[in-house]
Amino acid sequence: MQSAGDAGLDGSGVRGGILDSGVHREHEDLQDAELLTGYNYLDNNTDTSDEYGHGTFIAGIIAAQHNGKGIAGLAPRAEIVPLKCFGTKTSLTSVLSSAIRESADKFHCDILNLSFGPPVSSRPMENAVQYASEKGVIITAAVGNDGNQTRNYPAAYGCVIGVGSVDSAGAVAAKSQRNDSVWITAPGHNLYGLDAAGTSTYREWSGTSFASPHVAAAIALLLQKYPGLQFDEVRSLLADTAEDKGPPGYDT
Repeated sequence: MQSAGDAGLDGSGVRGGILDSGVHREHEDLQDAELLTGYNYLDNNTDTSDEYGHGTFIAGIIAAQHNGKGIAGLAPRAEIVPLKCFGTKTSLTSVLSSAIRESADKFHCDILNLSFGPPVSSRPMENAVQYASEKGVIITAAVGNDGNQTRNYPAAYGCVIGVGSVDSAGAVAAKSQRNDSVWITAPGHNLYGLDAAGTSTYREWSGTSFASPHVAAAIALLLQKYPGLQFDEVRSLLADTAEDKGPPGYDT
C-alpha cells in the first residue's frame, strides 16, 4: 500500500458499493471521505445510518482518511455508495437482489463488496449477481467463517472474486473457508477499525467479511491506474501478483 501511495494511487475516480448495514458518516475517520448518497433497502429511503457497525468497519478499511487518527484506508479517495440491506446479521434475498442490480443500473458502481453469504444458492441472487457482472461491476465477496469446505454464495459464483482471510503472519485464519470459492486471501484476523457507536470509537473484529474489502480496495487502485479493466483481467492480475503460499500454484 505504501508503494501504491508513492505512485499516487488512492482510488480517485473509482466508485465502490458497500452492500451491508450502512455507514456511520459522522465518524472522525470518514470526515472528508467521498461518501455518496446511497439507499436504505429496508426502509425505502436514503437514510443509510449504521446501527450494527459491520458496514462502517468495511467502509473504514477502504476509505478511512489519512488524517493522523484511527486507521488509514487503502483507497481513501474512492467514492463509496452505502447500500443498506442489513439491520443486524440477516436480510431477505429479494432485498439483496434489488440492491445488487441497482448497484449497476442506479448507482453505476465499478466495484461491489458483498460481505455476507448463505450456504445455499438462490436463483434471484445468482441472476442479480450475473446481471451486475455483465454490466461491468467487479464483485468481491467473503467466502465465510466456518473453517470448513462448505461453499457460500455469492462468493462461490464464477463471476465473483471470493476472498478468504489470513492473519498478520500470512497464515490462513482458522475460521476461513477452504474450498474452490477462494480466489485470493487478504488480512481479516484481529483487525482494528471503525466502530459505529460514536464519532471517535474503534474496535477489533475478525472474519472474511473484512478481508473482502481489502481486495475491493486493491481493485480500486487497479482501476484507477488501468481504467477499463475487465473482470477476468482483474482476477488474473490479483492472482499473478499475490504471494503464493503452500504448494506452487492455486490451492484452496
